[in-house]
Formats: sequence, C-alpha cells, structure tokens
Amino acid sequence: MSNMTWDDGIKHFFSTYFAAPRMWPVGYILGSPYSPLHLERDIPTKNWRDPFEDLLALQSRGVMIDDADRKAEDHIAALARFKDSSYFISTTNQGLEDIKQTEAKLQKRYAIAAERNETAVMDIISNEILPVMRQDREKYIALGQSVKADYDRDLGLTASCLKPRGQWIAALMNSGAVPNWTWRLFNSTDGPVTTFSTSDDDTPSESFGVISISEHELTRTFEDNQPFDISCARPVPPGAMKALLERDHDIRGDQLYEGYTPHKSIVAQSASSEAVTLPDGSKGWKTTVRNELADDTSVTKTFLREPGKLYAEIMGGWRSMALTNALFTSRLDDGSRGLALHEAFERLREQEDGEASVDVFDD
Repeated sequence: MSNMTWDDGIKHFFSTYFAAPRMWPVGYILGSPYSPLHLERDIPTKNWRDPFEDLLALQSRGVMIDDADRKAEDHIAALARFKDSSYFISTTNQGLEDIKQTEAKLQKRYAIAAERNETAVMDIISNEILPVMRQDREKYIALGQSVKADYDRDLGLTASCLKPRGQWIAALMNSGAVPNWTWRLFNSTDGPVTTFSTSDDDTPSESFGVISISEHELTRTFEDNQPFDISCARPVPPGAMKALLERDHDIRGDQLYEGYTPHKSIVAQSASSEAVTLPDGSKGWKTTVRNELADDTSVTKTFLREPGKLYAEIMGGWRSMALTNALFTSRLDDGSRGLALHEAFERLREQEDGEASVDVFDD
C-alpha cells in the first residue's frame, strides 16, 4: 500500500468501498465492469438498464417492473424531449434574428460614421462589437445543430435510457427495485449532485452506505473512461442562484401534467419509497418526493404507482438544477466577454452626438 501512487490508491479505495456489502447495489452499478452503465458504453445499441432493473425488482419485490409503468414513462419522456428540443431551437432562432437585426443597425451606423469620418465609431463597431456578435452567431448555430442532432439520436430510446445516470440510479429506488436506499439531489458548480444513502434507521453506523456523486463525475467515468476521483464541487451560491432564477428562468408553459412543480423553483429534491398495499389489494410502491424551492419553502408530493407523473416530477427537478447550473457557469465563463461587449456599446453610445439617424440601442 505504501508504494501506491495517488491514482492507484484512489482506485483501490473506491474498488474496496463499492464492493462492501452495505453498498449493494449502488456500489456494483458504479464500480463493476458488468454494470449497465459500463456495458452501454461498450455496446450502446442494447438496453442494459431495464433488464438490470427487472433483476433487482425480482430480488426485492418478487416481480419485474410492469410494462405499463415503463410505457407511461416513455410517453412523458417523448413529450418532454419534443418540447425541450422545440424550445431550444426556437430560442436559437430568436437569438439569431436578434443578432441579425442588431448587425444591420450597426452596419447602417458604420456607413454614417464613414461618411462623417468618425473613426472612433468605426473602430468600435468593426473591431470590438461585430467580431463578438459573429462569435455569438456561430455559438447559436452550433447549439441549434447540437440540439437537433441529440433529438435525432435519441428517437426510439426508452425513458430509462434517456435518464441521466444519477437520475436512473435514483429511479431504481423509486420503483422499489432497490429498497432501503434514499437519495437527495442538489446543485453545485460541478452540476447536479446526487447523494445516495441507506435509509434503514436500524443499520449500524459501520454498515451505513453513502456516496455523493455529480453527473459530471459520472460522465467522466462512463463516457470518458476515467477513474473515479474525489471532487469538492461547491454548491451554487444561493444569492447567485436566486438572481438567476428571478431574471433568467421562465416556466415556458410546459408543465407535463396538472400540478407539476414549475422548473424554475426547484433548488433541491429528495425522495423515499416504501412498499404498500394498493386499493385493489395488490402490492405496490409509494414514493414521497420533497422539492425544496427557491423561496426557502418546500412542497411534498406522494405518488402511488403513478410512474409517468413521478418521472415528470423528478425530471423537472433535475432539469431545473441543470439549467440553473448552465446559466451560472455560462455567466462565469462569459463574464469578461460580456463586460467587454457592454463597455464597447457604452463607448459607442458616448460617441453619439444626437444627430445620427440610426439608434443602435433600440430593442
């Protein structure tokens, strides 16, 4: 052990931790080369997740997941995928149109400046503003193409295969396939992070299983084939998150069913499940979801064999945090660029003498 490198030591730690009985089956999913998350990377044409969930459900409940439950999830997933893609493409098109209109105004103002020999105005427009706007146009185009490619790639995939990896592991707990585990999802600068932990209050402390892992770490491991690492992802600062929620999010009118919690309000989410007897006398599974909201309140909902609604609720929480994180990180990444562009427009505004026939700053 003393001769191990740091990387080898980390690998040894996680392989031992994941193999501990208290970590079954989460440790197996994260650490085994035969995990569905590993197999789908090597053979992506097969659905490895559903058969694995059926095996776990048989072990814990004595029955496999009902086909009707999966079809209910598939319906919601297809609807959400279409609405998301349509929204992002329409947003991209609107962004491109805004850039086109602003560029036209700038070109017109440049022509006036050329006639007047306003070299300072010409320099700001041609060397500071237009190059950045061209870069923005290229980003919008790339985003639209990426969204369209993702939509085409995902056609025909089941809801299970479309779930982010952490969300899929959580879904195993929601369906009763993995009893005695709970999960909590929260946001961080590393993206959505899920904490999985054993929920049996009688479990001795030495047998307590827990792990927190971000979608970013899961992507590194299962897509980039990188070993697990110890990360210290910081939570998104509450003040910054609330500001983003107030100014940048909209509900978009895409509630997937009546009573669905709006995307913009969920900042953390947790769930627990338990076996119950259904009204018809059959055995079922009840899942209780707690949404922590941006206004420091919380909403608790109970789902009694409502897989479509449960899927939509949990997907909404994950998407809310993923969107907030994307806005937060893009603000960090583009902060200096945005400030430079703002200052360039301000200098251009200062050059206006009140006689120019073009107002670049109209909305």
